[in-house]
Amino acid sequence: MLLDHIPHITGIVSPMWEGIFHAMTRYVGVWFAFMAG
Repeated sequence: MLLDHIPHITGIVSPMWEGIFHAMTRYVGVWFAFMAG
């Protein structure tokens, strides 16, 4: 899974991308929940 590589990727790129990724997944999760509801 992609999530298994997140700590390794963020260690190379930048902690900022980790924050962006978490924000994106949170909004996408809310969007899917809204669409499913």
